[in-house]
Amino acid sequence: MEPNTAMAKTKKYSYDYEQYEDGCKSVRTMVDDILSDPAFPSLEGIIIGDWGNTWDDGCQGILDGIVAHAEEFSHITSLFIGDMDYEECEVSWIMQGDYSKLWAAMPQLKELTIKGSTDLSLGQICHEGLESLTIICGGLPADVGCVVSNISTTKAISDAIQTGMPLVERVVSVTGEHIQNPGNFIVKIGTNTKELIDYCGGITGEDVTVKAGGPMMGFVLTDTNVPIMKGSNGIIAVDTDHTAEQPCIKCGRCVDVCPMELSPLYFAKYADDENWQGMKDKNVMDCLECRCCEYICSSKIPLV
Repeated sequence: MEPNTAMAKTKKYSYDYEQYEDGCKSVRTMVDDILSDPAFPSLEGIIIGDWGNTWDDGCQGILDGIVAHAEEFSHITSLFIGDMDYEECEVSWIMQGDYSKLWAAMPQLKELTIKGSTDLSLGQICHEGLESLTIICGGLPADVGCVVSNISTTKAISDAIQTGMPLVERVVSVTGEHIQNPGNFIVKIGTNTKELIDYCGGITGEDVTVKAGGPMMGFVLTDTNVPIMKGSNGIIAVDTDHTAEQPCIKCGRCVDVCPMELSPLYFAKYADDENWQGMKDKNVMDCLECRCCEYICSSKIPLV
């Protein structure tokens, strides 16, 4: 059990791996441990972290326990269920539960934070006192009405609004070990990519792959006789990778590097099986297509 020193009236309750493996702690013992804590009656908020085997056992036992002991929890105004980092359980693996009975059981609740959306059910939310409901499950900025832009896009918007000048040129990086004279250039939209490469001295060596974009998110150009577009930020010439795809060894490196805390190792398998619902269940729509998983993959599986 971990006290939250930043908020003296809030405390975090969680189990470590050894406690769960020993068989003495699980989702079924969490509420009893909270109620037996001498500090519990003085708290205003509780944070529930890893309850053991969170990728397989949902938190329904905790929710049912809170509902069953609603009177003992009547002083709790802030509740966070699922607070854990990716080393404990990444967000797309956290098994949640049915919160439909919680609304009536905790009328005093002002803040509820839920991390993970697998098997999550909120039911009909009818709660006049609830001021904040936060669900942490990955997603895209547009899902919450936001736009995140890089500096080039921001400048283009500024130029269009303040001067009326549309986007007619952009900075393009031409680089890679097979570019004779790499550099950054202000290039007009529509400029031929081959002419830009020739301006840099051309491509050196044989068996070279040319990509539009960077080494991870870039895509292969089979023909460089294409125009620079508004989204073209780089041209890269690198050695062709002839590494053959191998079966997944389940090393978990793709999970470790995923910025959205997804499970890329399942995506390739489900795609091969045409199990589209399985991919949705693993929150594939939250994928940013950054290709970190593909870049780090020991078996060189084209995950994205």
